[in-house]
Amino acid sequence: MVRREGKLAHSRVLWAPGFTPATRSETIKLVANVDTLVSFRDGAMNAKLGEYAGLVRGFNDDDGYGPLMKSYALCQGLMRPIDAAARDDKVFAYVTNPDTSYAWPEAGKDHHAYQTGKPRKSVFLTYVQSIQDYASPPTWLTSEPAMVDAKGVVLYWEWVRPVTGDPLLPVFTDTRYVRRIW
Repeated sequence: MVRREGKLAHSRVLWAPGFTPATRSETIKLVANVDTLVSFRDGAMNAKLGEYAGLVRGFNDDDGYGPLMKSYALCQGLMRPIDAAARDDKVFAYVTNPDTSYAWPEAGKDHHAYQTGKPRKSVFLTYVQSIQDYASPPTWLTSEPAMVDAKGVVLYWEWVRPVTGDPLLPVFTDTRYVRRIW
């Protein structure tokens, strides 16, 4: 599924609304962190690979841009560590509310994600870091032509419970993030 170079680099390219209220209606290019995808593949984390394929990147929806373009909210700044405390305040969280989830088949089977049930009462978060916030961008980001004009890197994704009374926002939005952008 994932290769660091060549024809499959495009499978790491996806689209999302801009990072500010003024650019919300604009479409920006994001790329998935190759190290994250490889670690999920090597760890046989088929649910995470399926979520990436179906809920983060998408399957060329009618609009051609995928699931993140349907985000309900964008928050910035994690109030908990992700993997490096220095960049927690620079992480964006796109909030979507898909009707289903996806998983990846076992090795040796068909290479297409398939639908599964989503966790009950949950919203889906995709964590992104702006390219501008990288002190030194990874070489795969600057060496692959498909990645050149990307605005952000997808770091991780997960299902979380929603706020009681607002099923479109993650629980503890006011204490989980520094701020809600839109």
